[in-house]
Amino acid sequence: MFEYMMTMTAANRAHYVQHVLVSLANNDNLDKFKLLFGLEPISFEVEKVCNDVNFMAVSVNKNTSIYGVRKNPYETLKAAFDSGAKYGLYLEDDVELSNDAVDLALWYFDKSTEEGFSDKYLCLNLYNHESLGAGDPAAVIASEKFSALGMGITKEQWEKYFQPLWFTDPRGWDFCFSDAISKGLKVIQPEVSRSKHIGRFGGVHYRANMHDHLYINNQMWNGKKQEYFLK
Repeated sequence: MFEYMMTMTAANRAHYVQHVLVSLANNDNLDKFKLLFGLEPISFEVEKVCNDVNFMAVSVNKNTSIYGVRKNPYETLKAAFDSGAKYGLYLEDDVELSNDAVDLALWYFDKSTEEGFSDKYLCLNLYNHESLGAGDPAAVIASEKFSALGMGITKEQWEKYFQPLWFTDPRGWDFCFSDAISKGLKVIQPEVSRSKHIGRFGGVHYRANMHDHLYINNQMWNGKKQEYFLK
C-alpha cells in the first residue's frame, strides 16, 4: 500500500501521455508514489505507453466502457484513495510538469497536517493562471482561482469537498467548487506555475486557437526544489 498516489487518465493521445511522462520522470522522490492510470478502452498505443513506464511503481486500470472526461478522473481518484492512500497528486495526460512539481506536492502534503488545514484550503494547484514570468519560484500563495492542471489533494479534502461536489455542475467537474471557494475556501498555488498545458489538439474542451489564447503566455518554472514558503 502506498501512502502517496498519483493518478492520470488518458484516452487516445499517446504522444501527449509520453511527453507528460518524460517530464514526470525528471522529478525527484518518485519512489514515494505509485502512479495509477485510468485508461479508456480505445487505444492500444496509450495502453502500451503506460505499461512501459519503468521509473516508478505503476498500476494500469483499463475501464470496461468509456467513462468520459468527468467520470474517468473521479473513478481513478476514488480508486487511489480507496486503496489506502492518504495523499493524491492528480495529473492530466496533456499537462507537462516542472522538475520540482513532486517536491512542491510533498511540501503541500506535509503542510496539510497542520490543524484545521482542510477547513481553509481546497487543494494544491500546480498551475497559476497569472504566472506570466515574474514572481518568486519559492513563493506559494492562497488563491481564489481554481485550476485542474495538476492538483494535490489529501484524503480528507477528497472526502470533504471533491467526492460530494464532483457531479454538481453540468458544465464540468472543475466548475463544481466555485461555490465553496466563494464562501472563503482557498486554493494553494505556486506564484510561478509548476505545470503547463500542452494539449492543443484532440482534446474535448480546447482547440488550438482557444488553447493558445488561454495558455501560450503562461510561464512554468522548471528548476529544482525550492525552499517553499506560504506568502
